[in-house]
Amino acid sequence: MTTKRTIKGLIGGAVATIFLAAAPDHAFAQVKIGSNPTVIGSNSNLEVEATNAKKVIVHKSDGTVVIENTPQGAATDKLMSVDAAGNVRALTLDEVNTPVATRPYLRLKGAVITAVTGSNVFVTNLAAELQNNVNYTAGTGAITIQEAGVYYYAVTALGPGQAGAPGTVFDYCHAITANNATLDQTCGRSNRGEGTSSTNTGIYKLNAGDVVRINLTTSSAWVGGTGQYNFSVALYKLSN
Repeated sequence: MTTKRTIKGLIGGAVATIFLAAAPDHAFAQVKIGSNPTVIGSNSNLEVEATNAKKVIVHKSDGTVVIENTPQGAATDKLMSVDAAGNVRALTLDEVNTPVATRPYLRLKGAVITAVTGSNVFVTNLAAELQNNVNYTAGTGAITIQEAGVYYYAVTALGPGQAGAPGTVFDYCHAITANNATLDQTCGRSNRGEGTSSTNTGIYKLNAGDVVRINLTTSSAWVGGTGQYNFSVALYKLSN
């Protein structure tokens, strides 16, 4: 009996050795977890399938990972994100871009009546047409920055005019300042019936608490004159 068991063991070991030797070098294991556990793609090393038939797939050919988040064939570009609980989520491009809409911005528009010749005055009492996280005090013209960053600004003014008037009568300049320091200035002149428009544009680094104002200087040759200056102001945060 002892001899028979020994021979049987030797034969079994030999058979096992033959099977191992005959196994191909590229043999691999496929693992399927979750729903439909007996079906797995031929190019999948691993598939994890949910009850809604969506799968996470690891390809055996190149190691790429596919996460089926939308119906197959849907042309929806998404980015992967991890939430506070460690869950992996797919975000649409619109969802990723949503924070851009919360950046600080301000649009002001209105007219300024001035009766003081040669004056350098603050442009005040404009109407805030669009506003987000930028404070505007109409009575003083103070634009107070709430969030530090690089801001784009554009200030357009349209001055008064009078046909045949001397060229210097309707000279004017307007400037944008931050904490009373001039960032940019431009001027206009008109001896026609319609006024001249002029625009300041640029970008500037601003800090929280900085106060931005628009200044207007009119011509000293305009004796006793009054006129309406129309202003349009835009301020928008570009980046940190």
